[in-house]
Amino acid sequence: MGDVDLAPIAAAKGPDFSLTNKRPPCRVAGCPGRVRFEDRTSMWPLFLVSIDHSHQAWWDYNAAERDRLEALGYRMFDGKWVRPQDKAPAGGNGRG
Repeated sequence: MGDVDLAPIAAAKGPDFSLTNKRPPCRVAGCPGRVRFEDRTSMWPLFLVSIDHSHQAWWDYNAAERDRLEALGYRMFDGKWVRPQDKAPAGGNGRG
């Protein structure tokens, strides 16, 4: 988690640019994840997303992410992504 300096983004992208629905790659070495922006200017943080499972774009994005992670060797186990070098927990079915 970290803060984003909006001034350089506005200077580079223009004043009409929005971080809503943007999911850039994580910058941490070895991290296959995506960044999720949230607005923390009020008491309750809000994720900057405008699509959900009722939109086709949500399904398309998640299908592409699944394909990308599986191509990197990740697999789904008990609803979580497991790194290629990790083994399934003992007693698990090992299916992903």
